[in-house]
Amino acid sequence: MPYTLTEAFKVFELGLANIDSSYGATFWIKIERDERIPNRTAESMRGFWKAHSRNGLELYIRSSGEAKVRYSHFMKNIPDVKITEMTSKTQRMIDLTVQNPSELPGAPEIKAKKNAVNPIKDKKLQVLNAIDMIQGEENKEEDVEMIED
Repeated sequence: MPYTLTEAFKVFELGLANIDSSYGATFWIKIERDERIPNRTAESMRGFWKAHSRNGLELYIRSSGEAKVRYSHFMKNIPDVKITEMTSKTQRMIDLTVQNPSELPGAPEIKAKKNAVNPIKDKKLQVLNAIDMIQGEENKEEDVEMIED
């Protein structure tokens, strides 16, 4: 069974991280025992590494597209991407999503409303500040009474 791309990525990751020992059989036997790449034998992983490490991962990935290599055991072949012309509706949707929110229609009005003075909030803050001041003075009076006793 050919290697999937995810298996190839893992073999290259392990091989490059352990470049000094990756050409020996004992390294791949340890990888097999640890089940780092399930259902692959040490001999198979070592053979794959020896066959493809010299050419590099990039070349393997490029050739895997032509060979219809699966991405993983769960996902079939990598889908072919076909570029088509955009409709005006699609282009308009892209233009709207790329715009800065402040450039959208109605944005200045929204900012003005956010920054506007709210008389109810201002009154509430005044009342809360007054309560804090009164409570602060009462606490001072209690402190004075405690000292005098």
